[in-house]
Amino acid sequence: MKRDRTVWLTEPDAERLSLMQKFVRSPLEGRHLVALEKKIARAFICSPADVPADLVTMDSQVLLRDAETGEEIVYTLVFPAVENARKNRISVLGSLGMALLGARVGDAIAYLSSAGRQLQTVEKMLYQPWADGAVLG
Repeated sequence: MKRDRTVWLTEPDAERLSLMQKFVRSPLEGRHLVALEKKIARAFICSPADVPADLVTMDSQVLLRDAETGEEIVYTLVFPAVENARKNRISVLGSLGMALLGARVGDAIAYLSSAGRQLQTVEKMLYQPWADGAVLG
């Protein structure tokens, strides 16, 4: 069965992401911002109450599995101001963050890293702020 690949974004996430120009710190992030703006323009924008529990939104924490090695790792998708690689808090303006935004559990995501093309599967949602009733400011 083929899965609908429409990207869903919450209204608050779409609004905050649309204001990201002031957070761009490098030419690479600038290119990612252009791609992010295109992703927002194509996305289905929904209210937080309608967010599927398996949807990767801002501040979601997910378990990813590397398609090649089978290695699993946990990441939290965040805004650039709170990015912290040592704590696996990845920016939405990075390659992996861009690929994760709007993904769903079971999706395979591809992105470029310093090691080349990577393929990961979103194995499990560990924390989804809208499904868990969190209020983000």
